[in-house]
Amino acid sequence: MNDNQNNTEFWDVLAGVLIRSFWIGAIFLALWFVFIATGSEWIYNFHSRIFPINSEMFYTLHYAGMMILKSAVCVFFLIPYIAIKWTLAGRNS
Repeated sequence: MNDNQNNTEFWDVLAGVLIRSFWIGAIFLALWFVFIATGSEWIYNFHSRIFPINSEMFYTLHYAGMMILKSAVCVFFLIPYIAIKWTLAGRNS
């Protein structure tokens, strides 16, 4: 194997890790949304016993957390995956 083939293999493996990480983050985000959308009252009651928080702040924190997670998953996993695949496609043509 030459160095160019080793580099391409490395970037392919890294791209595979990144896209799997993206899907894990996306699934976690979807589950978080489903739990908040369907069981929000129970989740709020549980958290309000532990922390002194009103419902508006509870929803604000959860939706802000979802926004931060979505941004982080896209920035750290999806965009690098696209960049690697784009670069490898340019090399192969």
